[in-house]
Amino acid sequence: MKDLRIIIVSWNVRGELDRCLKSLPDACRGLDWEAVVVDNASEDGSGSVVQECGVAGVRFIQNVQNRGFAKACNQGLLDLDARYVLLLNPDTICPEGSLKQLLKDADQRPASGILGPKIVNEDGSIQPSTRRFPGIWDQTGILLKLNHLIKKPFSPYLGLDVDYEKEQEVDQVMGACFLIRREVIDQIGGLDERYFVWFEEVDYCKQAQKRGWKVTYLPSATVQHVGGMSFKKVISLKRQRMFNDSRENYFGKWHPNQLWLLQLLRPIAMALTWLAHQQSKMQPLTWKVYKWIGFIVLIEALSLLTIFRDDWNAIAILTIGLLMGVFAYKRPTLALSIIALELLIGSKGALFQLWGWPGAISLRMMLFGTFFIGWFGQFVIHGNIKQLIHQLSKRLGWMLLGVAIFYGFVRGYFVGNESLISDGNAWIYILLLIPVIDLASRYPKQLKEDVVPVLLAGPIWLATKTFVLEYFFAHGFKSVATEVYLWVRRTGVGEVTLVTGNAFRIFMQSYIFALPAFLFGTSWMLSRRVSNNEYRISKCYPWMIAAFGILGISLSRSIWMGCAAGLLVLAWFYRTRLFSSWKSYLHIVGSGVIALILIVIAIQFPLPKIDYTDLGALFGSRASTGDAASVSRWNLLPAVWNKIQEQPMLGHGFGATVTYQTEDPRILAQQPDGMYTTYAFEWGWLEHWVKFGVLGFLIVIYLVYRLIRRAMQAGDASWITYGVTASLIGISVVHVFSPYLNHPLGIGALLMVEGWLTVKEYS
Repeated sequence: MKDLRIIIVSWNVRGELDRCLKSLPDACRGLDWEAVVVDNASEDGSGSVVQECGVAGVRFIQNVQNRGFAKACNQGLLDLDARYVLLLNPDTICPEGSLKQLLKDADQRPASGILGPKIVNEDGSIQPSTRRFPGIWDQTGILLKLNHLIKKPFSPYLGLDVDYEKEQEVDQVMGACFLIRREVIDQIGGLDERYFVWFEEVDYCKQAQKRGWKVTYLPSATVQHVGGMSFKKVISLKRQRMFNDSRENYFGKWHPNQLWLLQLLRPIAMALTWLAHQQSKMQPLTWKVYKWIGFIVLIEALSLLTIFRDDWNAIAILTIGLLMGVFAYKRPTLALSIIALELLIGSKGALFQLWGWPGAISLRMMLFGTFFIGWFGQFVIHGNIKQLIHQLSKRLGWMLLGVAIFYGFVRGYFVGNESLISDGNAWIYILLLIPVIDLASRYPKQLKEDVVPVLLAGPIWLATKTFVLEYFFAHGFKSVATEVYLWVRRTGVGEVTLVTGNAFRIFMQSYIFALPAFLFGTSWMLSRRVSNNEYRISKCYPWMIAAFGILGISLSRSIWMGCAAGLLVLAWFYRTRLFSSWKSYLHIVGSGVIALILIVIAIQFPLPKIDYTDLGALFGSRASTGDAASVSRWNLLPAVWNKIQEQPMLGHGFGATVTYQTEDPRILAQQPDGMYTTYAFEWGWLEHWVKFGVLGFLIVIYLVYRLIRRAMQAGDASWITYGVTASLIGISVVHVFSPYLNHPLGIGALLMVEGWLTVKEYS
């Protein structure tokens, strides 16, 4: 009887197989050994290697089709006349004396039925070669790719916590070099042929241990392993399907009651694998945008599922807040990106709410508070207080605005305004200036890499959500329309009103960010940076289509006017090429046409049958509410102007109110005479005058001017500089009619510009 039979299963690994076979004579010197190569229908001439390599004692079996690893190994077991069988991967190299040492150690351990040597990489580093038996939770995490995000919980299963310099009993050893005692094979037989590939050696170790055999890791023998060369030739989706099949076979055999969970999550695993496969074909920035959009989908879905359950909504917001605190401490630039993302998609910031609806603490408040806690902890350890103070002192416009805000609180307090806190709390968002400047100066590159994908993903998601809601309401899904409408309203995301027929106007406060998306996209195209590069212009199309779609469905005249003002600014900047950029105009108009087609499809697509009979009563009509809002805005103007004239120099402070005649049907339902008192004014610039006095009014103008001036001097690409300038002017025009620069959305937009300027300064 021979000492050892080596079984090698090959599939399209001609070069690796040649090296492996040539290493065997020295590795087995002093042993009576033989080798069997079973080839699974390779197409690279692997079969000829056996004859060409010149190694004696090697038998070759050629399969006409790929029969899988287990069946091929069992073919090699036929007529076994050796004390041990070694299942050896073709992408291994066995050093001199390694297999003789492995058998010597095995002979000294008769209770060990299966043994594995130390496995090293090509550079000599240790390759983890033992694992625990699979459990439902570690396999669920791996199925969902969580092991790529958080490794520590998976360390025991993956054998990352093992001391590979120490001999020990283990659950399983790697199948790359898998030594089996003859007596084990006599008891169990060959490998379970239900496994095409993967998990067959896991199953065999499980069977051996069930029969009282030990599985032993032996570091005294070493084998080099390249790793998975055969299956690197299989496309990732097929590889994932094979892995899932084998894993389910294993659980069906050993843990049948847990199999259902793996089967339930299998489609998700395949989708994640597909996305990972797409990643390999994408530019890094594009892939990051996809990941952020996927993250947004999860957040929106969680909000929809929990908005009517106060307890679950509370758990969700507390969990998100906790994670934000951790991110702000561990990676503050990523946390700041999440703050920006919430502004881009959250409108009033209440996707989640604590303690019922309307909640006392919104998602925006939770993120703001926990971010500051985490960032401050990180700043105390790694920050530079002198540098931060120096940077803040250079921002005169921001410092003056801070003084104006402080004055607004003090003035409102001494005047006795009851709504002081409710009115002024939005301005607290300006405190984000401190971490924005700190992180932009300490981590400029990382902040840019983290924030830019968010700025791209936000408008695209806003448009996607808008199209979906338009389709949903236009087709009258009455069974759930009320719930979805209430979700939109309760989260403060926006409002839905019937325009005519089955066409709805959807408006979200976050649509203000469609303005810079549109102007940046236009500036990009007019700059001719893309005129000869279709690949790069294709990356701009989604942004432009998203912006056009939002501008169309929102029917926001204020934002339209802001876009018009921004376009005039761009026309001035590009005046020398304005009449020679016809290709750019075609791209811009083409984006608008595509957006228009998508709007028509959302409204008129014939499936399912349109049924909107009773939806008018639910949503109201844009013709009535929209016109009423316009009339009310103009009725408010003289009341605001009269308020200014009362204290033109000192202002009235936060909480100052005016009373005017409104035509809003929602208010008229509660106040039949139409007289309405409010501290929130539509006329944004005039509100600054009312609250801060004339100096505060001028300070806000000065801040915007300073940002524009610094942007023009930043030295960035002209299309970016022009886009920033046009966007600031556009938002300022919108602020004339609809207040934004006294709201976290507008303040956030200014902070984004400040962050960009600081990054440019430190890059």
